Amino acid sequence: MTASSVGEHYENVLSEHYSRMLGDFEARVVEQRSLLERLVITASSTGAVTVDLGCGPGVQSVALARLGFCGIGSWGGSWGGGV
Repeated sequence: MTASSVGEHYENVLSEHYSRMLGDFEARVVEQRSLLERLVITASSTGAVTVDLGCGPGVQSVALARLGFCGIGSWGGSWGGGV
């Protein structure tokens, strides 16, 4: 499977189901932030950057942003957005 076909498959087929399988988005973000805090993952300086490759709906990207990171999330589809 090529990178473009993977992105198309996610966007056209999986994205709707993946988000539904995750359940409550905000609850997942809180869980991920808690995990990152337990692992002592924090932005060491203002403007610290993280890249979340294969981010799907962005649960980890949002958690990282709430910890002070500037972030970019991309799943390989046609969209790549800052958090």
